[in-house]
Amino acid sequence: PSRGGPGGGRGAPPPRGRPAPGGPPPHGLLTPPPPRAPDGTPDPFFQTVRIPLARVAAAAGDPAGAERRLDEYLRTPGRVTTEHYAHVAEAWLMKGFLRARAGDAAGAEAAWRAGTHPAFRDRLPANLKARAGRPTNNYELLDHHMLASLSGTMTDEDAAAAWQGMKDAVATDPLMAQFVSAIPVPPPVVRDMWRSDRGRELAGRMAFLDLSAADYFRAPPQVLLYQLARHELFAGSPHPDQDEVLWQCVVRFSNRVFERKMGKTQALQFGLAWGGTTGTLGWAGVAPKLPADTRGPCAYVLGLRLRKLGKPVDAKALFRTAVKDAPAGSPLQRLAREELDRSDIKE
Repeated sequence: PSRGGPGGGRGAPPPRGRPAPGGPPPHGLLTPPPPRAPDGTPDPFFQTVRIPLARVAAAAGDPAGAERRLDEYLRTPGRVTTEHYAHVAEAWLMKGFLRARAGDAAGAEAAWRAGTHPAFRDRLPANLKARAGRPTNNYELLDHHMLASLSGTMTDEDAAAAWQGMKDAVATDPLMAQFVSAIPVPPPVVRDMWRSDRGRELAGRMAFLDLSAADYFRAPPQVLLYQLARHELFAGSPHPDQDEVLWQCVVRFSNRVFERKMGKTQALQFGLAWGGTTGTLGWAGVAPKLPADTRGPCAYVLGLRLRKLGKPVDAKALFRTAVKDAPAGSPLQRLAREELDRSDIKE
């Protein structure tokens, strides 16, 4: 599996294949000397093949072989590692996760830091730095964002610029533009979205293409919304049961939008509900269109949000909805009942 070749756009990443049990290690297939480009440097395409070979090695249970392939690529001189930031970024991203899995936290952070676009630009020859600029396509932007977040090198200014870029990307769609405007996202949310346990796990799966193409492209907005709620409702540290309910709400609601079981209008209504609108323009407009397994978790999350906004009566109504929709004896039902007991308004 690969996200594309030098000089070309990267298509949707396919699910990662796995070797046949008992078969030869596929990452050992390429044994001839690397071919050379006309200028005598290693052929860029051949060298880039080491990146998907590293993924295959990791899938075969050979992390050392995977890291060796990445190191071979990253040590390649010339235009292989100076003209294609997208490939350099994914190689450093993977290397960081291999270091982390080996228990080398410092090595992981160093790899992720080395993969950020400013670090890439600093390593360029002087004649190339001027044209390096900033990441130029969505893959480069995404990889740089993950690397900067994971390495802790993203500033609030960088995070604000990244969020503005996300808003600009949907600015031509009036409903989606209203949706992102209805949900203000502060810089710490963008900066830390890949640093939570869940965000980090998904970043690792994305790096190794260990998920479906659909889930690959859904993960960034889902992690962003998840981190926003963690930041606003739980100061970044929800109880494990609360964390699971929050993730259920984000994934189930967003998947209905992605799968066109709900329209952009309902997404906007949900965004307005987050801002405190409970009438037909907000929660009352979208709730009847949700199945119980989605409405329940989202009612709980929005109930917490409304209580924080100083709307205890409306919050209590949503907690009651969560209790009604939750499976009997489930963590969701218990959490919602606890909120009803804590409410300022007695039953």
